[in-house]
Amino acid sequence: MSTATVAGILATLGAGCAQRSYPDPATLVLQDPLPGQSLIYLIRAPHDDATLTVREGARMLAAMPAETWTAISVAPGEHVLETRLGDRPGAPPVRLRLAADQRYFLVMSASMDRPGAAVQIVDAATRPLIWYVPLPSELNAGSRHWSPYSETDARPMISIARMVLPER
Repeated sequence: MSTATVAGILATLGAGCAQRSYPDPATLVLQDPLPGQSLIYLIRAPHDDATLTVREGARMLAAMPAETWTAISVAPGEHVLETRLGDRPGAPPVRLRLAADQRYFLVMSASMDRPGAAVQIVDAATRPLIWYVPLPSELNAGSRHWSPYSETDARPMISIARMVLPER
């Protein structure tokens, strides 16, 4: 095998292993609320591939595929957000009491029905390695829920997600 062939194979393998670079959560620039308004950051946690829609009453706020985030400007006061998975509930409603000129962070989390599939792999030393592989079919439809996060805890989640625009 020629040196050029080996170099080509290594370059192809290396390109396949390239990882996406993420911004540093500490330097991430977040949007401030408009004067007199509140800003809600909605963030989807990884490993849940369903597309969810978020509404307040009849108003569509956002369609959120997996691993996305959005920021929604709302008037201060009490709000009830409903999350849908198609035509059925995707998570229990979340009730918020928001103050003016504040940012709020909610992360959608999901629990698994079962511990997942354990895949056994034997390495070169014949020592078994057990890997946990979460399967999308294991998500319990009622297990999704919005959790309040601090800005410090939300920043890393935002840094690995991609932004989607809210509905108008």
